[in-house]
Amino acid sequence: MKLNPLLIIVIFQLTLLSCNTKDEISNERLNTFQMTINGELWKPSVIDNKPCQETFRCDQSAIGGKIYYTIKASKDPQSTTNFESENVLMLQIMNVNDVGIFPISDTFGDFNSYFQFIKNENNEQKIYMNDTLNSAKVEILELMPIEEGGLIGIRGRFSGTLYNTINQNDSIVIDNCDFTFKRINWYDLNQCSTD
Repeated sequence: MKLNPLLIIVIFQLTLLSCNTKDEISNERLNTFQMTINGELWKPSVIDNKPCQETFRCDQSAIGGKIYYTIKASKDPQSTTNFESENVLMLQIMNVNDVGIFPISDTFGDFNSYFQFIKNENNEQKIYMNDTLNSAKVEILELMPIEEGGLIGIRGRFSGTLYNTINQNDSIVIDNCDFTFKRINWYDLNQCSTD
């Protein structure tokens, strides 16, 4: 039996199309993070030119029945994800049991609401923190139940001024800090679905 060359081409194209559809579905973007610092766009680093691998993550924990989230992100030409990165940020939001506005006014600590931004440049480290006068806030816009393990994803935004911990006259303004975590990814930097 001789196969028609046109039929072979059509079958081959359908096979390729089904593979591409599967890849597109399995790489659905679940998590996003970006902000502006003093009016300039700031986004975490992309690892090895893989769009789903970016240097930010979100942890969800609870203490005494109160849920809190810790968001960590870094930006560095080498895509490092530690305190030696060019920029490192940590945002912790306590007692997130519903949507709403949450003041970020505590000092850096395990069970506090804080925003810390570290800038490493010219062999000098500058640490910027929120003040304790409620000038910074996070607005949680959406809580999203996640099927696996009873976790709850979040979508929100942050705005506020952070001050140099050594020189209060040195500050940075963070606006449009928008984040979505449909997948809580603790130590995994994959921002897409894994189906």
